[in-house]
Amino acid sequence: MGAIYQHDIDAESGDALIGYHLFHTADRGKGIGTRMLGILQKYVVNETAIKRLVIITGRDNGASRGIALACGFEDMGGAWEDPKNLVVYAWSVTRL
Repeated sequence: MGAIYQHDIDAESGDALIGYHLFHTADRGKGIGTRMLGILQKYVVNETAIKRLVIITGRDNGASRGIALACGFEDMGGAWEDPKNLVVYAWSVTRL
């Protein structure tokens, strides 16, 4: 089991933060998080006006960083809140 959600949606900029978590360690490393994020990306493209998804995660959280990269997110560098320990990933929504 896990959860994925968008939060802190900024209507003016079109940005939304993304959070995700797999609750059981046995579920990790199976591509579940990547599939969850991919489904959310499709939903955002087809059903919302959001322009960019943003993930903030720990520099030491290789699993979370891997999910972001696997889903096409770009490494934007350190987060302003804590650039030493946190990194930002962003994905710009493309609509045809």
